[in-house]
Amino acid sequence: MGSPDISRYSGRHNPYHHPSREIVSGGLKPAEAGSLSRILVIVIVISVTAVTVVLSLADRVQSLVSVGV
Repeated sequence: MGSPDISRYSGRHNPYHHPSREIVSGGLKPAEAGSLSRILVIVIVISVTAVTVVLSLADRVQSLVSVGV
């Protein structure tokens, strides 16, 4: 059950290092750019799905309210 010692990793060698900090510190490697674009696509898909669900729920609530009135 031994978890890796995160404290001994630092900077670019840290597998737990957040990619956004890597961009801020300067230098975007092609591999990181690829993973970043993949993350961006996932975020866009999730947000579009969330908006669709919210709009359909709002439409359903509105129709229920209009039926009730």
